[in-house]
Amino acid sequence: MLDHTIARRSPDDSPDLTTQIVGDEHGQPVRFYAYSDAVSELIFSAESQDLAFAVLRGNFGVDDDGGFVEVTGFSEFSELDAAKDPYPEVRRACDSVILTEAGITRPGDAVLQDNPLVDAGALVGLFIVDRGHDADLDAEMAHLHYSLFNIPFQIILVFDPESRNMAMYARPPRGRFANVAFRWVTRTDHPS
Repeated sequence: MLDHTIARRSPDDSPDLTTQIVGDEHGQPVRFYAYSDAVSELIFSAESQDLAFAVLRGNFGVDDDGGFVEVTGFSEFSELDAAKDPYPEVRRACDSVILTEAGITRPGDAVLQDNPLVDAGALVGLFIVDRGHDADLDAEMAHLHYSLFNIPFQIILVFDPESRNMAMYARPPRGRFANVAFRWVTRTDHPS
């Protein structure tokens, strides 16, 4: 699963990208990047949802400034039923991503290869839509993440369509989830 972890340039080093820090990064051991095109598409899809999720795709990287995680795309955006346990649905989606990455598809799995926001990158976390909770991390979603994601610094990006607040949470090795700052990445327009 960590085959995408390589020494690489961060988005800060690209002339085609601009980054803006959201929050206070002081003391964070890892930098987090959220690409605006992917996250904006998720937010658009989330507007009418009360409870939904998507599997976040991207990269783990290391450069001269340390480690970083990039959210560059997503797959498996699905509504959740608040009356049911979310684990089976989220587990199925994560398994589907892993199997698709390995070149294996199952009957009924959506193949989203034509969507430019579906990155072939690593599974880096979950996007959660949780209406009316002001983007706070719910204990059930934190437990769900603990159950399915075992790599340090995989994230949960929570969005509340009612308040329009968004927050990113990550956990270090043997640590608890913390609300983390992230860098919003946009493409730089170059004059023709």
